[in-house]
Amino acid sequence: MKILYITHIYNEMDFLPYKLEWCKQNGLGVHILDNYSKDGSWEYLVKHNVSRERIDTNGMFDLLTLQRATVGAINRLKPDWIVYVGLDTFVLTHNSLRLEIKKCQGNVLGGRWINIHNTGEVRGNPFKTYFYYGNIKKRIELIYKYHPKARLFGDDLQLRNKKVEPLRGIYVNFGNVKPSNQRNETYIRRKMAWQKGICRGWGTHYPVYKSQNWIWDPKKLKDIRKSEYWELYQKLWLL
Repeated sequence: MKILYITHIYNEMDFLPYKLEWCKQNGLGVHILDNYSKDGSWEYLVKHNVSRERIDTNGMFDLLTLQRATVGAINRLKPDWIVYVGLDTFVLTHNSLRLEIKKCQGNVLGGRWINIHNTGEVRGNPFKTYFYYGNIKKRIELIYKYHPKARLFGDDLQLRNKKVEPLRGIYVNFGNVKPSNQRNETYIRRKMAWQKGICRGWGTHYPVYKSQNWIWDPKKLKDIRKSEYWELYQKLWLL
């Protein structure tokens, strides 16, 4: 069974080595669409011979174009299953993700989504530094069986006749632990896309988060170390 992890990236060197190791541990193939990163991400992919291509969006965070290119790559490569999450998002399961997918009797795995936040910690290994999270999205459906008419739109998989099974695990996103200079650059790239007519619904949280300098109050969050997710979260320490 060919299971492909695929995503598009821009300046993701902080997480790229971790994600490639995560893919290896979970038995996934990899294909990366690089949006002309400037931090060495592309060079790292070349050095490590990772399947890759480059997509130019004129400096904008043009999610529509990036997702169309991603679907185009999927239809060229034709894997059996697709895992489409950002470079800074990790799917954690007690068994390997490959085994969970092989067990799936449906065509989609839907799981809970947790956002980890920066609460002012001194930066280090992200998985041993940041432990606070906010509200949980009940079901994200970004692991699915290949179908040529499947489409991606934001965090939504558009596929007729979905047969969704619950993922025995969680999606954990680390986008909100990135330093303010990175977040501000992404915000600028999003605003450029909005000015070109790209959906403003993608990124509405950016102005709010910028106003707080991308730092959250831990008193308003939950500590994952005191939650039912802690055992799974610690699997990230193996990367």
